Amino acid sequence: MAQLRIPQPWPPFCEMNFAPIRTYLHSVELEYACQQKNIKRAWEFALGRALVRYLVAQTGNLCFDGIEISLPSLSPPSLSVNRSPWHLSISHSEGAILAAVSRDNSVGVDIQFTSKNRNTSAFITEYSVFKDCTVDTFYSRWVALEAYAKFNKIAVVELLNQPFILPTEHRISHGQDNDYCWAAASHQDVQIKELATPPFKIK
Repeated sequence: MAQLRIPQPWPPFCEMNFAPIRTYLHSVELEYACQQKNIKRAWEFALGRALVRYLVAQTGNLCFDGIEISLPSLSPPSLSVNRSPWHLSISHSEGAILAAVSRDNSVGVDIQFTSKNRNTSAFITEYSVFKDCTVDTFYSRWVALEAYAKFNKIAVVELLNQPFILPTEHRISHGQDNDYCWAAASHQDVQIKELATPPFKIK
């Protein structure tokens, strides 16, 4: 699992700024990013893919060209390494990107900026899944819920009106880092490594 933080506000998506990640992107991805009118969306797309390729490469001496990630669609992004399918989960929130990959097992991750302006009390009152939460524990439950839904490839709305009880064959790893809260859902036999920071920096 790896994370990346982007300085705010989002810098212009220009050749000088994205030069540090050019090596990590296929030409069709760079073209897609350059076509985006929304700067935030362009950076999230490009940096998310660069982060995934960096993370996959850390598992072995792999060439970036053999790491394929599907272009955005209605379905979650798919990942293949040298034409073999891998599992991928990626999440964005307020300039932070979190990604996890696995060769053999499903994985789900979520990261959230813990905004003090969000009306968390309304969520706790309205949805059963948050009924035992406090304002302080809301984000830990929220990221766990999102990660669990991604892990099981179901819509998070299906979980909102039921108690949050994890089956014993799943485990949730939590983390808190400054103003961000994150969670990863996996099988018990999938080891979640410590957060790694990629070598590229965006200014």
